[in-house]
Amino acid sequence: MISVVMAVGPRRKEQLYNTLHSIHALNVSTEYEIICVLDRQKASDFHAFPNVSYHEFTRAREGWANPATVHNFGFTKASGKYLVIQNPENLHLAENNLSRAIEHIEKDPLVSVFGACEARKPDGSFDQWYCHSEHKQVPWYFFQAILKEHVDAIGGFTEKFTEYGGEDQVFAAQLEQRGVRFVWDDSILVAHQWHPGTGTGVGRCSGPAVQP
Repeated sequence: MISVVMAVGPRRKEQLYNTLHSIHALNVSTEYEIICVLDRQKASDFHAFPNVSYHEFTRAREGWANPATVHNFGFTKASGKYLVIQNPENLHLAENNLSRAIEHIEKDPLVSVFGACEARKPDGSFDQWYCHSEHKQVPWYFFQAILKEHVDAIGGFTEKFTEYGGEDQVFAAQLEQRGVRFVWDDSILVAHQWHPGTGTGVGRCSGPAVQP
């Protein structure tokens, strides 16, 4: 079983539904569940969808906040042997992304797989690569597959970050310390749907991994 875990922030409902439709349409022969952790939102406000469960996560802070605690809560709800961690805004563009990623791990349990992720402009056209084996080889979880036991062993994401970024870099560093190796497979393809900014005024750090 594959557990797809997504931290769903406010004002991402339209993008989430597009993503759910794409996963459902393109992974028809794969056994999976989708864990949607709703950050400061009500499950009753979301439509039922095959293989999807909604879980409410409440915190007092308004606006954008680091998703580490939201993801960690989602991991506790996942029943699969394998985890796929991805943004709720990321449409699946290729068939069998989920099973294709797990094939790598079945061959080598110490592998974590990253799919290619393209960013799209408001009109839906290509903007830039967020993750790609050639153009931007970074271990960021736009689409990341891994054995759940590795995530459990390091305690999930560190929760010391409250603003944008940092948790993904520490996560990658801790996995590497455990002996996990990263591979990029561009045949696993997702597209990050455009959405309004979070208002944080902070961009993604492009420097070296933060040490835990």
